[in-house]
Amino acid sequence: MMLLVMGFLFWGGLGSTGAGAAEPIKIGLIATFQVRMGIEFQGNDMRDGALLALDAAQLNEKMKGRSFQLVVANDKGSPEEAAAQAKRLIDQEKVSAILGPSNSSCALAVAPIVSQAKIPMITLATHPSLTQPVQKYVFRGNISDQDLGKVMADYVMIMLGGLAGEKVGVLYEDTPYGKAGMEVVRQRIARFGVKPAVTESYPSGTGDFSLQMERLKQAGVKIVLAYGTMVDAQTVMQWIIGSGLGAKVVASSGWESYHLLATVPRGLDGAIVAGYAHLLPDQIIYLGAARIVLSPVAHGHYQIVTGAIDAEQFPAWASFYRDFRSKYRRNPDMIAGYAYSNTLCLLEAMQRVGFDRDRIVEGLEATENFPTVFEHFINYHDESHDGMRYINFSSYREGRVYLAAKDKSLDATKMKERGIALEVGDYKGELFLMPPNAAAFFVLHMGFGYPLFMKEIREMGLYGGFRSDYEFHGMKYSYSGTISKGDDKIMVVKMVYRSPERAIATLNLEASKEDLEGKTQVERKPEEMRNTEMGISYAGGEWSAYRRKGSSLIFAKGYVPLEDLKEVLNANF
Repeated sequence: MMLLVMGFLFWGGLGSTGAGAAEPIKIGLIATFQVRMGIEFQGNDMRDGALLALDAAQLNEKMKGRSFQLVVANDKGSPEEAAAQAKRLIDQEKVSAILGPSNSSCALAVAPIVSQAKIPMITLATHPSLTQPVQKYVFRGNISDQDLGKVMADYVMIMLGGLAGEKVGVLYEDTPYGKAGMEVVRQRIARFGVKPAVTESYPSGTGDFSLQMERLKQAGVKIVLAYGTMVDAQTVMQWIIGSGLGAKVVASSGWESYHLLATVPRGLDGAIVAGYAHLLPDQIIYLGAARIVLSPVAHGHYQIVTGAIDAEQFPAWASFYRDFRSKYRRNPDMIAGYAYSNTLCLLEAMQRVGFDRDRIVEGLEATENFPTVFEHFINYHDESHDGMRYINFSSYREGRVYLAAKDKSLDATKMKERGIALEVGDYKGELFLMPPNAAAFFVLHMGFGYPLFMKEIREMGLYGGFRSDYEFHGMKYSYSGTISKGDDKIMVVKMVYRSPERAIATLNLEASKEDLEGKTQVERKPEEMRNTEMGISYAGGEWSAYRRKGSSLIFAKGYVPLEDLKEVLNANF
């Protein structure tokens, strides 16, 4: 198989190959370059996003003296070809790492090959089994279907009326990607006590959805949850309009694409896509009345003719968008942003371990809050190789793309589940799982002694749902709840970190060590006293206290005697 491109980028010696010059570090990229409804563009965008990242790396002093070579391979959308290309990249090209594939079937074929060769791969495919359970040499640079499917189901049920009786139908692509997403969606909806009115599959590349539309109509479906790729997205949308189904559409991230946006039928205004499509340019021309057609851009569709990005609202994407357009004379697709961000993340991981080929996994697993062009972060560690756990929802309305809901995650829309029963003395109650940064928000801003007990944690706050990443500041998970004894109530938060060192790093151990004067009872007076060495504060008649137990931090607060709080902090839960 011929190489489609070899990108050489040198610095710290102007690309010299003389004595003392470091050999270029080869990075492989496996993508699909195939003309099927924009898939070729996805391959181009992956390649060009990665090459742009190498351009950006030239400006990084940490990379000085190093050179990199991007070696690109075409998997042709075939698992067999993907496997063959992975072997070639590893055995012949001697690459140090591989970026891609983005196709789940291809990525599943490549995973055992990189594992055997001990070469790390950062895939952009979403099939859960790629990283769950963790495979040492396989990383995912975006969100897993295991998380995405749950977020989509929660969005449909909670925000679009699924719980109010609107019948939901699931339409999925008959591929590993579509099947995995469908199964997660089905199980998640069942937890609401609801079954999809109908679940319909379709073969990738089909042109006739008449049977699926008829079954959706017969079931009275008013919300279609579509899990598939952009290969069939345009056709699916046209059939939904042409059939007169009149249903709302919520689609998986396989539909988020600059190239797809040009083909959204006018009659499908309001379609929701899980992803970052709201970052795309939104100056679009309407071409005419909708009708069933299969051409890439046809009558009844919007066509992008220009674009402008709000640099204040989306500073990271705006900078990337500007640089991409300047170099390649076209707009970047979402997958270009993923490739760009993950290539830079890989280079930083390599630099972290001194560009030691045998320690790249170690470098990747040390990745914490690496910034992406999507205003979100990549986090890896040895317990999770899923880089991102959050996603936005974008709406196609009136020929433009809008942000429908920001920073949604599996945690941000978590359904209430039965909590952990906690009984301390005469106090009783339950603690519930909560997003780690929501727990941190409560501790920092809800009277637990901030800022004296904890350090400021950036990216804090509410924005259309908590920005909820399990790796938030090194946390694994957290619980919160209230226990009561008559009218006395104690609020409790437990944060569990990856290590005791992480828990200690959160604390501000240099804060005040005031004498508490032996005070233990509640007196509603304005004075404030704090002693972080003891983990106790008093303000406005309310006690707050914390304890560290190994890798956990436990906080308690309330208008109760201090001894009651201490008893809670010392309890085993």
